[in-house]
Amino acid sequence: MTIMKDDLTIEDLRKVMSYLRDGDRDQENIAEVVHSLLQRPENVFYRDIGHGRGIWVARNNTIICPRTPEPTAWYLGGCRWREYNNEREAEADVRNLARGMSYKWAILNLMFSMMALEGKAKIEEVRASRIGGGKSVIYEPHYNTQNFSRAGQPLSVKEKEVLRDKVVPVLQGLVQYIFAPDMGTHCAHVDFVGEYAPHNVACLCLENGGSGDPSLITARGVYESLLESVLYQLGRDGLNGLTIAVQGVGKVGSPLINYIVQDYPAVSLIIADMDKVKVEEELRLLEGKGISARQVESNEIYYQEFDIFSPNAVGQIVNPSTVRRMVKANRDKKLIIVGAANNQIDDRHRGSRKEVEGLLRQFNILYAPDFVVNLGGILNLIYEFQMLKDVFGGTYDQKRPLEVISGVRPILREIYERSNRLRLSTQDVADRLAEEQIARWALFNGFSADELVNRGYLVDLLPTNS
Repeated sequence: MTIMKDDLTIEDLRKVMSYLRDGDRDQENIAEVVHSLLQRPENVFYRDIGHGRGIWVARNNTIICPRTPEPTAWYLGGCRWREYNNEREAEADVRNLARGMSYKWAILNLMFSMMALEGKAKIEEVRASRIGGGKSVIYEPHYNTQNFSRAGQPLSVKEKEVLRDKVVPVLQGLVQYIFAPDMGTHCAHVDFVGEYAPHNVACLCLENGGSGDPSLITARGVYESLLESVLYQLGRDGLNGLTIAVQGVGKVGSPLINYIVQDYPAVSLIIADMDKVKVEEELRLLEGKGISARQVESNEIYYQEFDIFSPNAVGQIVNPSTVRRMVKANRDKKLIIVGAANNQIDDRHRGSRKEVEGLLRQFNILYAPDFVVNLGGILNLIYEFQMLKDVFGGTYDQKRPLEVISGVRPILREIYERSNRLRLSTQDVADRLAEEQIARWALFNGFSADELVNRGYLVDLLPTNS
């Protein structure tokens, strides 16, 4: 089990959070340097693992981590095991995903820092969230689902061979990358890798002392974000009487619906998912509870009348076309977008993000940045670190992450208010908040601007197995 090494005190934390408040130009310069640095990884490691496969591990930012004693520069992000069109696409994905993890960890650390100074969180929770952004990708040139397990299933022989013989040696060599589940991997992969590299894993299955599937905590974070967004945008303290369009009723979408209808049974739901069986099951459950709900096709959901759009499936779906469709179907409404899907705003084409953000501003649509809304996934896993187990009863307990995930609400409120005040997009403001928090730790760790700039981009070719 990974053990965080850090002697941070509450007095130290007060000093950290005092930075960037007084308009000090030298401190602001550090924040600008951090912004530039996060656009590229500190390092990308690559190894050819045979049969056309390759593994990339990206370390985007360890500035936030304790600087001494070494080795403490942990960086964490899930492993994607999937087919790509080519190796260049796989490397681009790992770089982008690692950058996203840097922002997410920084926002989580900001949340705990704010809570600790208010007496609502332990200093150990702040310490445990001082983690850098990382990600790994296994490029599978001819992905065949028959050779790969699903969540809850035992691993296939092929999966075990690749993990044991190819992936584990990379992790053992890198030492400080923490392997966790993502697309194409699940807790069983983590458990298997943990047999060989126990200090390099997070999100072990519950039966093995881990935090298990974080979906319930993630869904709770989306729910809390919904409540805060409705309060800010509509001035309403609750969801009754509103219509929510939920895209995706999988691991996050389904418990999100449960949270909503449990507290607000007078809500109306529109549900879409590629898996029609899942939707029908969800509708039956809702009908039994007397909840108003109906099903639509996935690409038809944007044409429906609703107050809130909640994307909890694939990313890149908030694009100029879908935004215009939602506006056309909901004229004169102050719409809200809050969901758990990653990378919701389409930024695959030059200028597309700016166009989307322009439309959101033009039509007064409140967008909750996804990497803030879905913080629950990484928040949950830190409670399997030994540091926090020692504080909260000796074992992982889901009660604590369910309790503290409400801390996302003040973060969102700050994003919305600063966005309105500075006339910046909520995504830009969320990015800035994350960068400022990393800059605070850079200052606390004693980094100069020159030292930060020298953390250059590299691609290291790891030697192949002998």
